[in-house]
Amino acid sequence: MNLNIKRLKIIIKKMIFEESISVKNIGSKIGYISSYLIFTVFLFLISNLLNDSHVHYLVLASITLILAIFGILFRRILR
Repeated sequence: MNLNIKRLKIIIKKMIFEESISVKNIGSKIGYISSYLIFTVFLFLISNLLNDSHVHYLVLASITLILAIFGILFRRILR
């Protein structure tokens, strides 16, 4: 049993684990889109609870999309 564990440890030490850049990029884009949607939904719910005049979801989504684009542009400018 110990011999098998030692062999397994040696095999694991010899393995080279590389991060896939494409998977990392896809994951960051999916995370950005999902956080955008969650933020927009919360903003929509809060605006409907606080105001008597209901704001349409697409209006809030476009406002937050404009803010997100400005944030992306601002980050790229500062690099």
